[in-house]
Amino acid sequence: MTKKVSLIALAVVLSAAILVLGCGKSPQAQGRAAQQSGQSVMYVGSANSNVYHYPTCASAQRINPSNLVTFSSAADAQAKGYRPCKVCRPPY
Repeated sequence: MTKKVSLIALAVVLSAAILVLGCGKSPQAQGRAAQQSGQSVMYVGSANSNVYHYPTCASAQRINPSNLVTFSSAADAQAKGYRPCKVCRPPY
């Protein structure tokens, strides 16, 4: 019984931490928040594809580090032939 209670308590604490830290936000919301706060937004892509993503996108997090390509802006990514991800929807 105490294992069940402690597991439930742990789940509640982790859920609260995710909400407080903003980890539960969508990639679009995280990108917009970064832009509004004046932070530099960086985009990533794979050398094996033509798609660029927010770094927080689930698809971007699966990119092998040896294939990771970074972009300073959406225009930079597009100039290199990349298109926006249809999942995280970075700016065009």
